[in-house]
Amino acid sequence: MIDVEPCESLEVLLSGFVDGELSGVDRERVRQHLDECHRCALKVIAMNEIKRETAHIQFQDPPPEQWNEHSKGLFEATGRGVAWILYLVGGVLYLVLVASALWGAIVDREAGWKLALAGLLILAGTVSLFVAVLSQRLKARRTDRYRDIVR
Repeated sequence: MIDVEPCESLEVLLSGFVDGELSGVDRERVRQHLDECHRCALKVIAMNEIKRETAHIQFQDPPPEQWNEHSKGLFEATGRGVAWILYLVGGVLYLVLVASALWGAIVDREAGWKLALAGLLILAGTVSLFVAVLSQRLKARRTDRYRDIVR
């Protein structure tokens, strides 16, 4: 008899199985599990039924006054976006100025070089975190499956 994986380890894959989005290995793991697990097989049957029933739903466009209200929200979101850009540009400029001052302190030996080095390390850590978060956000934006959905 084949060892059946515990339901908890495969439950997160059931939706992907129903939507046909799993790799061959994961799809086969789920298929083997469903052959042995009645409870999970019933879940997949229910998910398929929901998918079949909702496939034909037609949505109506909202009335014009609702679109007008939505556009006001877009304007507010755009304003927040501009504010974030200004904040980030100011922050980067500030970090450049601080780095310049710290580098000058190291080169001129005006201040204690240990203090200046500690400041540069903190600055380098801040810049590294900023770049890591920014790259993660840009990657998430590119791979967002729902970006074209009108809300």
